[in-house]
Amino acid sequence: EGPLAQMFQDWYLAQIVVPAAAELGCADDYAYIAPSLARFPSGSRQVQLAQQAGFGQAVHYAIAGGLMGVLVATKVV
Repeated sequence: EGPLAQMFQDWYLAQIVVPAAAELGCADDYAYIAPSLARFPSGSRQVQLAQQAGFGQAVHYAIAGGLMGVLVATKVV
């Protein structure tokens, strides 16, 4: 999470990933990534959603400077 990570991710997709895919003839296969990432909930939002869904505990662990993450949620029984 954060503006710097977002800027890097946007740059990397636009300047590296999509052009490389275009060179391989599969740019259309990668066109969904940027819009999908823009809609994907942040780590803190994922925690909120898990709690709203009935999980007792939810923790989001950021990976790679916030470019990725793992949500660990525990259901109360």
